[in-house]
Amino acid sequence: MASDFGPSDDGQSAGQASDYHSDQSLLAAQVIRLSTLVRRAASQRFRRMFDLSMLEWLIVVHLAAEPPISLTKLAHNASLDFQRASLAVTRLVKRQLAARLKNPRNARETRVELTPRGHAVFNAIIENWLNKELMAGFSDSEQAAAGDMMQRLIVRAERVLDRDDKGYL
Repeated sequence: MASDFGPSDDGQSAGQASDYHSDQSLLAAQVIRLSTLVRRAASQRFRRMFDLSMLEWLIVVHLAAEPPISLTKLAHNASLDFQRASLAVTRLVKRQLAARLKNPRNARETRVELTPRGHAVFNAIIENWLNKELMAGFSDSEQAAAGDMMQRLIVRAERVLDRDDKGYL
């Protein structure tokens, strides 16, 4: 019988096999790593092509995902303090990439959404460049399966976050 540090039947040490299994089973860690890499790649491209900061890029992504959205909810969803989110939105509005709108149901609340120009910038990076780069070499069925799995993971993560926000274990 192999010890914890000795060779296993497949020629790997037990520690190596355990590490490999742990790395493969920690899907959350892989998703975080993928998210970080995608964010960095897109951020570099946004800076070069459109002179957008990482913060502005983050706001654009959140606005594309859930328009129109209150500034408070946008800051919360992007894990930013309200003031930083507001300043970034102001810069995007000045560049005509985002628009502030009054909420028809609450006159005190401002909602934010991407303008057509903002959507064009988002699409130029995400759909026309990054998505093609990431999905190159995957079949249509693999791409569809990856998209379905990511959507399910997003819904699941939202439930976990909501439960944790409410203090449930």
